[in-house]
Amino acid sequence: MRYINNHYIMLSKIILKSGLRLTFGAHPTFQNLIFEIGKKFRTNDFQNLIQMFISKYFEGKYDIEELKRNATVLETENVDKNLLKSLINMRENMINRKSVKALICLGGVIREGEYK
Repeated sequence: MRYINNHYIMLSKIILKSGLRLTFGAHPTFQNLIFEIGKKFRTNDFQNLIQMFISKYFEGKYDIEELKRNATVLETENVDKNLLKSLINMRENMINRKSVKALICLGGVIREGEYK
């Protein structure tokens, strides 16, 4: 996990230093890390430069107002109350934006015997 965190920190700093918008899926492991980096590099407008997608599948497990204090938050639909379908929908929404400059995917777990 430390290896992935180091990559998130490095990439987040590079993206924000260059003035680009940082968009990520709302994995709780990385939320506060990215919020803190944004506050350090762009103190006046970090909410506008950090865009976070989160699935309504997790509604009730997060405080939307707290998240909005730290980022531009885009909630995606809870598809059939199914985790995998909801995450696929969220990821497709992130990828299919008009203003995507680059995409880097880090993280995730594949358990033995599972296909993802």
